[in-house]
Amino acid sequence: QYLICTGRILVLGVDCNSLEIMKNLVLSGIGFYTLVDNKTISDQDIKENFFIPSNSKGLNLAEAALKEISELNPDSKGTFLDKSPLTFIKENSEITKYDLIISSNNNNQVNLLLNELCLKNSIKLVITSNNGLINYLRLFSNYHPNLQLKLNDKPVVDLRIPVMWGELQDYCKGFDLDKQEEVIHANTPYVVLLYKALEKFKVKYNDEKKLPKTGDEKKEFKSMIKEMSSNFIDETNYQEATNLYYYACSDKKNLLTPELSEIFSMLDSLDSLKSFIKKSSPVIRGVFIILYSLKLYYKRFNWLPVSGGLPDMTSETKFYVELKRIYEKKSKQDKEDLIKVIEEVLKILDNSEEYMKIMANPNFNLIDIICKNWSQMSLFAFTPFETNLPDLTELDYYETQSKTNLIWYFMVKCSELYYDKYNAYPDYSKNKDIFEKTKSQFLEVIENYFSKADKETLNNIVSVEEIKEKFVDEFIRNSRLRIAPTVSMIGSVASQEIIKLLTYCFETINNTLVFDGINVTMTVFNMKENN
Repeated sequence: QYLICTGRILVLGVDCNSLEIMKNLVLSGIGFYTLVDNKTISDQDIKENFFIPSNSKGLNLAEAALKEISELNPDSKGTFLDKSPLTFIKENSEITKYDLIISSNNNNQVNLLLNELCLKNSIKLVITSNNGLINYLRLFSNYHPNLQLKLNDKPVVDLRIPVMWGELQDYCKGFDLDKQEEVIHANTPYVVLLYKALEKFKVKYNDEKKLPKTGDEKKEFKSMIKEMSSNFIDETNYQEATNLYYYACSDKKNLLTPELSEIFSMLDSLDSLKSFIKKSSPVIRGVFIILYSLKLYYKRFNWLPVSGGLPDMTSETKFYVELKRIYEKKSKQDKEDLIKVIEEVLKILDNSEEYMKIMANPNFNLIDIICKNWSQMSLFAFTPFETNLPDLTELDYYETQSKTNLIWYFMVKCSELYYDKYNAYPDYSKNKDIFEKTKSQFLEVIENYFSKADKETLNNIVSVEEIKEKFVDEFIRNSRLRIAPTVSMIGSVASQEIIKLLTYCFETINNTLVFDGINVTMTVFNMKENN
């Protein structure tokens, strides 16, 4: 919530689409926002926009919208600027103070300039457009770490049963299952039961390092747990241990997740760390420093910090509290050891005090978060807006939904190219001659676009003839129209993704979404780097 309350949003282009997004963000408690637009309110704006009063015709659109939307949450502070998005971008003196920019229904020139500025200044960018029932959303950020994939009230399960440290091992050894009273036997935590069963398994194979790996070994291990029970049907703790047997099957080598291993490979040297820091926003700089330090920590200790969380389990309260204290103590010690490594790294870097303030912010402590959630972490970079061809290898060519939404995506991109060429969008006209001329010009743009694409792969999915026959007329009829239900839909999705981008929680779409209101379908496309 801290990152939301301190977040700063810039909105370029005020319309029902951008205001639908801002409505959700203001209600969520976004800290500060600026609406930028120099258009005056028309009858069409009043018809399609809930936040524009009927008596405001002729007033500045951004000013009138701000007055209405600011009433939703007085704690969310907003302002407006009577400038066109293009003028504001060219001046760009204030753009660096924002964390995220929303570009709503702007042309290609504006979006490309924005992307260049956001790339240079490490600002997040969300681009949206509406064409009747067809809606488009594109996300961009230099780097985006997913720091937390679960809610705070659900601790990460990090029990380290096969690789216990001394205190936890001694605690588990202190339980004599054969001499326990019936009530205690049925309320011994499954952490202890898994440890005991694993010790028996090792003794049987006469191998201190032996873990259940094959299917037969795992079945045998589960049978051992059941045999330890006095009455398996009634003892839920033994049932839990049997169901969660896999917590005892992973050794230290399995601590390092594929995602974290990839991050460590990216941060292969101090020079690579400095390079990533230069291209990142303040919070992401802190993330990179911690991850580089975590890599050094892993090399030094052959270990990663214990998260400290303990899931619910059948247990005597006394046993659960004792276990929780042991895990929390180890987590605290691991964190202190990591901080020492971080301090060593900071001595080599400039602005070390500034970085430490970012990482140890009491309202959003990056060190705590990464220590608890490293097993869930991932990091990826979005492709820039200028990258406009989807990765076709990821698509199911025979899935009608993906194919149709891919074509709508091409229509959106070609309409932008049409604007670049004719300084207007391919709008519908009741005059047949004008409509046919527009259609002919639009088809020419489409054919030119397709000629630059991967023809062999693309032709397996769609042809220009199919687009001409089934899609072009529909798109031109709805070009740049905004229909309330679909605007509401894409606005909700966009605001949700913005919250993810600002808070680094949960996985965002990567990186383009098309919503087809005609068939009520939605598809995410990953734009690949241009060759």
